[in-house]
Amino acid sequence: ALAWKLAQSPKAGKVYVADSGNFAVRLYTPNGSGGWTKSDVATSGLGGIVGIAVDGAGGFGGTGAAIYQRADDFDAALGGSPGFTLEDFEGGAAVPGQVVICDDPLDAASDDRCFTPGQLVPGFRVRSTSGAGVGAVGSGFFGNASTAVGQVFLGDATIVELERGSTRVSMDLFLYDATDEDWIGVAVYGADGRSLGSASIQPGAGGTLLADAMQGFLGVIAPAPISRIELTASRGGAFIDNLRFDAGDAIFADGFD
Repeated sequence: ALAWKLAQSPKAGKVYVADSGNFAVRLYTPNGSGGWTKSDVATSGLGGIVGIAVDGAGGFGGTGAAIYQRADDFDAALGGSPGFTLEDFEGGAAVPGQVVICDDPLDAASDDRCFTPGQLVPGFRVRSTSGAGVGAVGSGFFGNASTAVGQVFLGDATIVELERGSTRVSMDLFLYDATDEDWIGVAVYGADGRSLGSASIQPGAGGTLLADAMQGFLGVIAPAPISRIELTASRGGAFIDNLRFDAGDAIFADGFD
């Protein structure tokens, strides 16, 4: 089977589809009627890939997770109040200007130097790729207005796991110790471990420049329950705050395995 991937241009809404079976890249353009107009094979002028999405069957079907970089666009797409659960990470021990290293993963059952049981809402976990720990970054450390959490070691990824069958989630993103040309790679996975889509978000382009970081936004509306979102910084570290997610039926009966 061909491995189709969908990559969307940030400028014109164009879509580049990589046909790995034929080692080709084809250009698709929205036709205004909910479909796509396919061009000849694109061989130049592609620029940097900013997003990839696949449908539920692992192929290109014009579906996949819709990933938003602007809060107002995300809220408009929701079409009303979704009844989100909010975690702002303000109930823990992190104080302004300091970083506290938390046990990995970070969740409602955490009982460490950062949080005690019940201080975080249930339904999610934050962990790092290496399992070395999660940092709780107090307000003002890199210009953040409130506590943010994320990977301890630069080079790790920050992973947000969702336990309640959420199909809609958003968060504030922070790219620390990087340039305004760097980005955060976002990969969204479903309950079966298959990709629901991915994108590259560049907080330095249209986001908020802080003292030592750049702040952006991530919103995801997926066609199937989301099990995890992986955030990988091209340079520096990826941190989150103000995590919001809807709550459906639990994906797993006894947590993540």
